[in-house]
Amino acid sequence: MKKNILVSILSGFALCLVACGSTGKENTVTNETESLAEVSESTDAMEADASTSESSSEVTDSLIEESEESQNEDADYDNEYVEITADENGVLANKYFSITLPKEAEGTYVAMATDNSISIFEKEAKEKDFGGFAFSVLIYENPGDYAGGMDVKVGEVTSSDGKVYDIVKSLPSDVQWDFTQANEDGEVKMPESYARLYEGADDIIKTLVPLDGGEFEFGRGAKGETIYPEVIAKFVQAIEEKWDAKKLEDNEMSSMYSVIGQSEDALTKCGYVFYDTNNDGIDELLVGEIAEGEWKGTVYDIYTVVDREPKHVVSGYERDRYYAEENGFITNEYSGGAGESGWISYDIMPNSTELMPQRALKYDEYTDPDNPWFVSYDIENENWESISEEDFNFFMPTENYMRFDFTPFSEVK
Repeated sequence: MKKNILVSILSGFALCLVACGSTGKENTVTNETESLAEVSESTDAMEADASTSESSSEVTDSLIEESEESQNEDADYDNEYVEITADENGVLANKYFSITLPKEAEGTYVAMATDNSISIFEKEAKEKDFGGFAFSVLIYENPGDYAGGMDVKVGEVTSSDGKVYDIVKSLPSDVQWDFTQANEDGEVKMPESYARLYEGADDIIKTLVPLDGGEFEFGRGAKGETIYPEVIAKFVQAIEEKWDAKKLEDNEMSSMYSVIGQSEDALTKCGYVFYDTNNDGIDELLVGEIAEGEWKGTVYDIYTVVDREPKHVVSGYERDRYYAEENGFITNEYSGGAGESGWISYDIMPNSTELMPQRALKYDEYTDPDNPWFVSYDIENENWESISEEDFNFFMPTENYMRFDFTPFSEVK
């Protein structure tokens, strides 16, 4: 019983760290997957040492208190981990759903579960103290209860009473198999039994069955084509009807389409792409002009998802436009005249339209004509520091821009 309680505490504490952390690609975030990978090893050792010592009791009480404070007040999940076994058909179940493991995986894995999660470990790696964590699948009623990063939405469940839940896949953030063993060529290779689980996670999750008679659809609420059809249709209408700048802005669209829309074939000159910019598994919708050269991939409107509904994030313009970067950032490129240009890189916060600034560059001859190169990591307070031209060029994000081939609005059915 002590082991189960301690596992629950560690998991809850890890979930707190995930929920409170950023999903930024440059930030190190402690998450549930790491605690899961260490659960077996740490709980065995701590249970043996925790006999009746007062200090151990005090630590446990402290962890319990932190864990309870970290839990979502509205959540009613029991997060105590227990080992579960599959039936003769490979079916594993918790309180809310079941998944089916392939026949060839039989005997090669260990499964741990809470009310709202099932976590799969490769047995041999786990027993050899390499963790063995392959993936988890979790169900959440509230989209704000997970933070992206290693936790990505892969679909939705609609329960028998009409409630919608997110299905989330969680992956390890480090190597969880025996990386000390090399084959005859000296190459370290992922074991086949681990790869079957890790690389087969999506196929396994596609077998998910809600236990209340509801329905699960893989990709729904995560893939752009299931989220933004009405938004796309509205853009087609705006361009076909040649909305003026005010009407576009009143409808949370860039006024740039009033210029593009003057062309007879305007629907072929702008379009859209789906791209998960913040790595939470949910596509953003990026809308822009179809162009070549340095203008290729220019984005004038960005939409994301908040509480499972599409929401507008920001609009751009000719001298104040946006680009998606390969690393997941959104960069605002602006011009303040012949002597000033800027590049501000943002993260879109999960389940939010908030743009969180990460780094800004500015070329500003007006402030310092002899050394016009500046960087800021505190753009909101306009704290700029002077840097060399070499460093300025090193930080320049333009090489990371995604040069999308937008789908023209003329192809919308």
